[in-house]
Amino acid sequence: DGLVNLWDLPQLASPSGEIYNSYEKIFEIVDEDEEGRPSPITCVAISPNVNRVVTGMKGGTMKVFDLSMTDGMSLKHVLQGHSSVVVHIDFNDEGNRISSASLDHTMKVWDVERGGAFISNYEDRAEIRACHFSPDGSFVAVGLDSGRIDLVDISTAMSVMSFGSHSGRVNDVMFDHLGKFLISGSMDGLCKVWAIQDTDSAETFTGHPKTDVTCASYSADGTELATGAGD
Repeated sequence: DGLVNLWDLPQLASPSGEIYNSYEKIFEIVDEDEEGRPSPITCVAISPNVNRVVTGMKGGTMKVFDLSMTDGMSLKHVLQGHSSVVVHIDFNDEGNRISSASLDHTMKVWDVERGGAFISNYEDRAEIRACHFSPDGSFVAVGLDSGRIDLVDISTAMSVMSFGSHSGRVNDVMFDHLGKFLISGSMDGLCKVWAIQDTDSAETFTGHPKTDVTCASYSADGTELATGAGD
């Protein structure tokens, strides 16, 4: 529908003292294409400092919005470079760069502080489904349709290591907060935790045996992980 919504998630207390999460929409905008039609948004990311929102589109375009709690969202940059669907976007911890994964077989890195300047491009024979910055911002982990996970050096746009393959496409990847471990969720129904120093073995979680793991995420302190699947 082309809507980009920003939600506040405050913790409230019930009369009995029980703490619960509430969901309050702060504001929304309708993003439209050049012909005034709602943009087909396929993914969205918000910066760690909560001052930018980036959306990915079906046609490969991305849009960077400045975010103000008083004035809402205003379009800052339009990023052109992908030739197919943008399926995943991730901010680095500083909030000044984004990585984007696309079904055009590329992962790209952009500088959203400097007019959305293009920084790096990684390409593979397989479609790229997911991307995630390392905590220091020097590397991006990419999940591939082939089931492989590559660790890409942004400065060279080259893979410096690959992690043992899933038997289905990798739908999501994420570093822990220290950059020592990497989790992956796959179409093979598995979530795996990889030690960065050991690319051949992983701890495997099998909670979704009959469907693909579509998303996986670490808690902020790295002690817990959550997975989502089609079951």
